[in-house]
Amino acid sequence: MSALRPNSRPTLANTDGFWQLTFDGRSAVLKQHPALFYVAWLLAKAPAAPVTALDLAGYVFRRFRSHQDLLRCARWLCRQQCDGDVAEVFRKKQRALEKILDGPGETEVEKIEAQRELIFLEHLLETYFIELIPPGEKTAERIASELLDLYASLAAALDAQGNPHPVIRAFALHLLVCVVMPSIRASRGAVGARYVYRSLESKV
Repeated sequence: MSALRPNSRPTLANTDGFWQLTFDGRSAVLKQHPALFYVAWLLAKAPAAPVTALDLAGYVFRRFRSHQDLLRCARWLCRQQCDGDVAEVFRKKQRALEKILDGPGETEVEKIEAQRELIFLEHLLETYFIELIPPGEKTAERIASELLDLYASLAAALDAQGNPHPVIRAFALHLLVCVVMPSIRASRGAVGARYVYRSLESKV
């Protein structure tokens, strides 16, 4: 069980179009997987407090938004974040229009025009954006599913000779013990899922 030694905190980097894993003094190349972006962020930041699914999605997007692989394998996340930014711009406009309607110093013409724009914006927000931006629960389900799929894939990894890959399978165990299980525990009793990296030096 060398994967569970306290000094075995891994690193993940993707600078050349593939993931380079360094773990317990050894390295391996990992196949592209959307959950690797979540794991890379958690490993690098090791947040003191568990983060929500929506926050994790936002952090990952901001960290890797210019990375082509994120767009290729996690389009839903990119779409969610980009559309979320655009939707917020429209919500600010909506609030400004509501202020015009409620303001005592506005002319009747200005209020009629504001009402017309407000109806259009409300329709846009209630149809297009609400359909595209998944709620927190859906985001949590997506991230949890992808993390478990990543773990299953890594736990079954083979080397070039068709034997169990020692580095990748050890990392799979580390992922299970330090990310998956602590995140499940952190989510108990909380409103929505929470994600965290608990290194073996930490008190879980």
